[in-house]
Amino acid sequence: MNHLNSVLIEGNILRDAEMQDDDSCAVFTFGTNRWVKKSEDLLEKVVSFFTVKVTSPTLAKACISKGKQGRGVRVVGRLEQVRANGADDQTDAFIYIVAEHLEFRPTFKDDDPPEASEDS
Repeated sequence: MNHLNSVLIEGNILRDAEMQDDDSCAVFTFGTNRWVKKSEDLLEKVVSFFTVKVTSPTLAKACISKGKQGRGVRVVGRLEQVRANGADDQTDAFIYIVAEHLEFRPTFKDDDPPEASEDS
């Protein structure tokens, strides 16, 4: 039986997506913000950083063309842990989000307003 391993997360790309592993996957880092109430009058911004790995060749190519710094993205995928031996012979563990679906937020030129959709 497989256990549930599913992630849905939104944020902004911090570094342009790059191809890795002989052009078989793309990787990018993005950050998310959330606000935590510290007291009655005080909210604190908490920022988290994640590395996303895109293993689908089609999705990886889309990442390279659209995954630019500052662009908003929604990632649907799963968590993957990779273990490696460090320089001090201790095992280091890294957690990646393996993307199975990506949605890039639209980008707008400063001079051009967004087009109205027929749904509004």
